Amino acid sequence: MIERLPGDEPEIGDALIIAGYEVGQPTAGTRLPPIAQLGQVLLGARRPWRIRRLAAPGSDRDVPTRQNVRREIDALFARRAAARLLVLTGEVIRTLEGLGLVCAPELGGFREDATVPLEWIGERLRPLGGATVVILAATAEQRDPVRWLQALAARPADHLVVAHAGPPLEALEALLDGLAPGERDPETGEITPRSLGAHLAHRLRSAAIQRSRSAVPLLALAASPAHAGTGERPARAAEPEDLVGAILPGRFRIDAEIARGRFATVYRAHQELVGRDVAIKVLESDPSAEAVRRFLDEIRTVARLDHRNIVRVLHADLTRGGRMFLAMELVAGKTLQQVLDDTGPLPAARAVAIARQMLAGLAAAHAGGVIHADIKPANTVVLDGDGDGDERVVLLDFGLSRLQTGAAVASAGGTPAYMAPEQLRDGIVDVRSDLYATGLVLVTMLAGQRPASEAALARSIESLDDHRLSAALGRALAENPSDRFASAAEMSAALAFDGESLDPPPRPPFRSAAPFSEADRDEFFR
Repeated sequence: MIERLPGDEPEIGDALIIAGYEVGQPTAGTRLPPIAQLGQVLLGARRPWRIRRLAAPGSDRDVPTRQNVRREIDALFARRAAARLLVLTGEVIRTLEGLGLVCAPELGGFREDATVPLEWIGERLRPLGGATVVILAATAEQRDPVRWLQALAARPADHLVVAHAGPPLEALEALLDGLAPGERDPETGEITPRSLGAHLAHRLRSAAIQRSRSAVPLLALAASPAHAGTGERPARAAEPEDLVGAILPGRFRIDAEIARGRFATVYRAHQELVGRDVAIKVLESDPSAEAVRRFLDEIRTVARLDHRNIVRVLHADLTRGGRMFLAMELVAGKTLQQVLDDTGPLPAARAVAIARQMLAGLAAAHAGGVIHADIKPANTVVLDGDGDGDERVVLLDFGLSRLQTGAAVASAGGTPAYMAPEQLRDGIVDVRSDLYATGLVLVTMLAGQRPASEAALARSIESLDDHRLSAALGRALAENPSDRFASAAEMSAALAFDGESLDPPPRPPFRSAAPFSEADRDEFFR
């Protein structure tokens, strides 16, 4: 959710953008970047706009369910506003209630429960006065935009209503272009329902459009000379590199920077709607539509994982500048890398206990179809126990994870020092690649640092006092994936050792002296 100046002053604009579902598609996919950019355009205008968006994935109140859509449309039409914008995207199907916008990824047995009727929207729209723009852009088995327009029919003097039966992306692109400074109303010098209607009629030739005669300004644009008179869409909204103080979609207030890396920055934030502190990871790249779709698909899968050894993913979205971000559980502890930097090598019992918790988290992730692909000490957090002395280990950063398909899949990256040979050489990963990395992390805990070479790695394993531990590590770090453990649970079982202590007993002093024998008896008993 993006908001700006949420008062009820009549000079404020009010927008509701609904990224509804297409049947069988769990997210809005390629529609999200232009929807985010639409919010940027509105927020960049001189007139303040209140903006509400429903899109999946999101929190329970932010996804486009039938209940949420009806509630937000009622609220939009009930509030006083100088201008209103309602954007509806997704799929239109026929139900017993008539034509309806799909509001669920699957229809189930009763289509009515998964849709909002267009006629219901029209009933609320028709008595509404003032400058109002409604854009319906949807796919459909039976494309009949004229019937859609009839269901939404409104006050022709004030309302611009557009029904586009085709890829929603086309209509969103056309809408963004129609809000550019070059498309100003020639009489008023502002973007009006009249000027926007003329632009969309030219761009969306197959759409059914009820044109408006209203010259009430929709956008009092903060014009850029570079765009004036060109008809170009404004560039991506400028966004500071440091987001501290910003409010991100989902009402996340950025409070402080936690860490900054080459590909992402992690912030501490507060989610105002529920009053909790979270960690926000903002990716640095400017994503393509395909990258956004892949990111959201993977994060949606990771968000289903609920395990004490996996950081919980709470929300995924785009910043106003178009960068991808995700909100995660804020875990207050040290990374395993920081622990090793502070303490050096760990006792074998503690190292194995940490590794087994990592494996418990991986077992849950693998069962959910997720491969981490970047296991390393810096992506593992160690938290103090809740008074019982037991540590909690949490795996972070599934941003490089790939969905498991039953076979090895292309790797999205990773850290070379902890990559399995097949990941480093061929760029492919499966569950055994995660187990290899976990084995390397365990050796690193025992040695205090990552062995610098294959020979040093072999020496580290051979020098272990417990042959069972060295045998388990040897199998986990096998060159051939087929020689490794087949699952995280199998590797964890190999490290269980029936609860016996792994740490060797203290060695006696004078280790170089030969032990006493029967020949020394007379030295003691004379």
